[in-house]
Amino acid sequence: MRAALGTIFVIIAALASFAPAFADEVEVISGDVVRVGDKEWRIANIDAPQITGKCDAERQLGALAQAKLAEFLAQGEMEIAPTGESDEHHRPMARIRMNGEDVGDKMLSVRLAQPHGNARMLCKGNSGLDNFQRMENPMGNGRGMR
Repeated sequence: MRAALGTIFVIIAALASFAPAFADEVEVISGDVVRVGDKEWRIANIDAPQITGKCDAERQLGALAQAKLAEFLAQGEMEIAPTGESDEHHRPMARIRMNGEDVGDKMLSVRLAQPHGNARMLCKGNSGLDNFQRMENPMGNGRGMR
């Protein structure tokens, strides 16, 4: 009888391990900030254009960066590795990986972010597009960050 109960318990435990896991909801706040559950994380290795930027060009690129980050984050399992630092808004900073790939590096490779701490001004000159000329944007409009 004990052996039968033990076997049933092992089978129930095995079946329970196949139950779907529920993850926190992920919301992309900007091109370098995500909310997971009730906690916001700042991607540590990039600075993305702000969706509330100082010029139209920065705001447009900020929206593109936000959309591209959302696309990247929809592609698999997310790993968040806190750095122990916080940004100027007191959000914890972290390296974020999807399927083993660093999301910040991916944002850099598509030119919708700059290396953290080395970002250049995006709104100079009259048009605000001076820094975006002659670069190919992954969204296909012929403009991107240098």
